[in-house]
Amino acid sequence: MSLLDDLVNNYLHQDLARIFTKVGIEADKIPDINRQILKEVNLAQWLLESARGESYLAVNANNFAGLKWRDPDMNGFAKPLKMKVTSESEEVEFCKFPDVEAFIIGYWKFLTRSPYKGLEEHTNTP
Repeated sequence: MSLLDDLVNNYLHQDLARIFTKVGIEADKIPDINRQILKEVNLAQWLLESARGESYLAVNANNFAGLKWRDPDMNGFAKPLKMKVTSESEEVEFCKFPDVEAFIIGYWKFLTRSPYKGLEEHTNTP
């Protein structure tokens, strides 16, 4: 099975309400239908960001979203991975996840950070 297939199949079977509760997102504020739409939108984003699961970060860090390391928020979900990227003059730290499931949970943990606070109220519209 390819890495992309693993991501899609794993996410298909995930219960977002359980993940939301685990990472501190108020699951009861997001209706079931919106959770399904979020899955579809997330997969589209991850496919684009990861070059359909073939980017360096996807292959070497199970990071399909290009998530940068944020300490201490990502402790326990990922480890930092320093790498040079063409758009930066210095090395950048990205999240390195141990597997696809850890990425999915870590992605939602990343969205509990202050720039994304209140996302629960904004799942009814694109």
